[in-house]
Amino acid sequence: MSATASPTAPAVVYTDGEDEASAMGTMLAGLITANVEQHPERWDDFHALSGQSVAIQVPDIGEAITLTFAGDDLVVRNGVQGRPAVTITADSDVVMALNLVKTGPFGLPNYFDSAGRDVVKALVNRKLRIGGMWRVDTLNRVTRLFSVA
Repeated sequence: MSATASPTAPAVVYTDGEDEASAMGTMLAGLITANVEQHPERWDDFHALSGQSVAIQVPDIGEAITLTFAGDDLVVRNGVQGRPAVTITADSDVVMALNLVKTGPFGLPNYFDSAGRDVVKALVNRKLRIGGMWRVDTLNRVTRLFSVA
């Protein structure tokens, strides 16, 4: 009897086909899979999100995507689909800035360095809107998966 090796990174499933996937969806899927591959401890966050979806709306480029965490798979859909646990709305530069937020003590996002303060400013100035912000645990897990820092 042989044991099956665990994957090193999530498998990405593009429901609209890889050729039809939005550029933002492809970029974020690549970012998440690379982060999990480089930081295997982030599998815990990935698996804890299983069955949940996160929608990201990017008005300046006219795109919206839904990321669904499904076991070892990351399902990427064009548009906002279903009932996402969290919906992030921001222009592309702000979405990209979310990747720079570092993880601080206890695995919480660090909003006290420059990148963190920029995210807080975007929230205060309504350049970043987060629906479902009260789902702090989900939001923190997604932040850790997005973080390249």
